[in-house]
Amino acid sequence: MVIDTNAWWWLALIFVVQVVANILISHNVNKKLKERDAKQEEIEKARLEYEVIMLEVTDASAKLSYALAMAIKRGSPNGEVEAGIDAYQKAMTNKTQFLQTQALYRIAK
Repeated sequence: MVIDTNAWWWLALIFVVQVVANILISHNVNKKLKERDAKQEEIEKARLEYEVIMLEVTDASAKLSYALAMAIKRGSPNGEVEAGIDAYQKAMTNKTQFLQTQALYRIAK
């Protein structure tokens, strides 16, 4: 079987073009996947931070509830109520700051 020289060069050219196209497509797909993964990781980090803050708020609420229950039981507040109020205010401040930061970040995007 005799291969025409011109046909061979055309086949080689088509092969090279196909390889280059595959490389470019793969590169673009990988780039978009990396961007998506980075964005997803950022969202996950913010979600975990929010969960920690909400645990702080829950803990502060529990401390305040316990302090109030003990104050009612004793008939007079002890230092527990002030400590509970301070913990609650601190937790709520952290939560508010986090939410404002996230809102500004989303608006800036």
